[in-house]
Amino acid sequence: MAIQHPDIQPAVNHSVQVAIAGAGPVGLMMANYLGQMGIDVLVVEKLDKLIDYPRAIGIDDEALRTMQSVGLVDNVLPHTTPWHAMRFLTPKGRCFADIQPMTDEFGWPRRNAFIQPQVDAVMLTSMAAEKYLEPKNPCVLTGLPVRAEFFTADKEKSRLELGVDSRPLILSSGGSLGAEPINKAMVELIAERAPKGDCCFIHATGHNGTWVADELKKRGVDPDKFENVTIREYIDDMSRCMAACDLFINRAGASTLSEIEALGKPSILIPSPYVAENHQYHNAMTLVEKNAAVVIEEKNLTGEKLVGEVEKLLSDRAALDKMGENAREMCVRDAAKRIYDCLCKVVG
Repeated sequence: MAIQHPDIQPAVNHSVQVAIAGAGPVGLMMANYLGQMGIDVLVVEKLDKLIDYPRAIGIDDEALRTMQSVGLVDNVLPHTTPWHAMRFLTPKGRCFADIQPMTDEFGWPRRNAFIQPQVDAVMLTSMAAEKYLEPKNPCVLTGLPVRAEFFTADKEKSRLELGVDSRPLILSSGGSLGAEPINKAMVELIAERAPKGDCCFIHATGHNGTWVADELKKRGVDPDKFENVTIREYIDDMSRCMAACDLFINRAGASTLSEIEALGKPSILIPSPYVAENHQYHNAMTLVEKNAAVVIEEKNLTGEKLVGEVEKLLSDRAALDKMGENAREMCVRDAAKRIYDCLCKVVG
């Protein structure tokens, strides 16, 4: 006995040159491309309507060239942010891969992120970012989790372990690759201040900054002979070094700022200009607006400028300590729990 299903339509015969199963990104792209070549194409899709918002995380330059070939790239670009960076960290926080795809030698930015306006929850490290977004639901302040040692590291114990005395310690880094403008400015700062003997330095040069030690020697500051100067390629014990320092000089990535806030450290932030939407600058300005940091844009960074800012900060210990307190007040200490609670609410 045949069972009738009123919701199932009678079969329709189609005669085409190419049949494509599934109206996903690949299927639709193939259909567009073949159709523009004059080939008769049928796309078979089980859903009754297409999904009209991006579900992927990103798109690379090769895919954008494919979009361009069928005349759709101008429809896609408004939904992306170019030059999407990624950092991969070890469990101890060491960055072993820093992907900064800032080139477009093949016509389009190498890596692009999709804007996701239809997500169910947008979690922010700072509510100041909300004004740049158009989410379907209100944003949630969660902060960014940092390792537990950033909350427990002790300044005096850390200084003892590092062999640092009572002089102010300036900790600095230009990232795992070694930002050349920061390395050059730090050479000027260390060459100017180290011979005076009134402060100590720990500077991480990064992979591309191994020339720093030799340049300092030319300036009369041999790191092997100056007990107040330590030059490393990387900092594997960041929580200890940050706990020990009195002033931190670095980029303004979200993880770095969360660690600064957790330890309550005054900082000079030099945002990377090579990131999507100049977001490091906006990250840094959230601290500046709370008198928790000083910002020097890379285009304005010189050795003289950095020396002047450092000397101004070190000359007023009370103001320096207040900057650190302001940074600590910005810390979201239960970030992991907030994220967990938010996810639970989304999945029900």
